[in-house]
Amino acid sequence: MMVRSRSLFVRWLALLLVSFTLSSCTQEVEGERTRPKDVPVHAIWVGGIDGGVYAIVKKSEGLYDVVVYYENGEVAYSGKMRLISDTPQAIDFDDAQSYLGWDGDTMYLINEQRLVMTKE
Repeated sequence: MMVRSRSLFVRWLALLLVSFTLSSCTQEVEGERTRPKDVPVHAIWVGGIDGGVYAIVKKSEGLYDVVVYYENGEVAYSGKMRLISDTPQAIDFDDAQSYLGWDGDTMYLINEQRLVMTKE
C-alpha cells in the first residue's frame, strides 16, 4: 500500500510540475494550431505549445464516454472512463480550463479529479 501511495504521490507531483510549466499557456495556443480534419470542432485541446491531445468527454449512465485524439487526428483512446475524486466538484467538460493533461490512460482534471479507463 505504501508503494502505491508513493507512486501516486510521485505521479501527482510530476503532473503538478507540468501544470505549472503549462500555466502560462492560454487557449489562444489552440487558435494557432491547425486542427486535423478528423478531429471534431467541439473537441477540447488538452496540452500546451509543446504538444497534447484533443478530447471529447460526455457523461453517460454514471460513466463518461471519452474520445482522445492525437495531434495528428488519430484516435488515441475511445471508450468509457470513471471519475475518481476525493472531493467531488462540478466540472465543465466543455471548458479547456477543466483539463490538466493526458498520460495515455488517465485524464487529469482540476480540483484533484481524474478520469480513468474502465472495462464497463
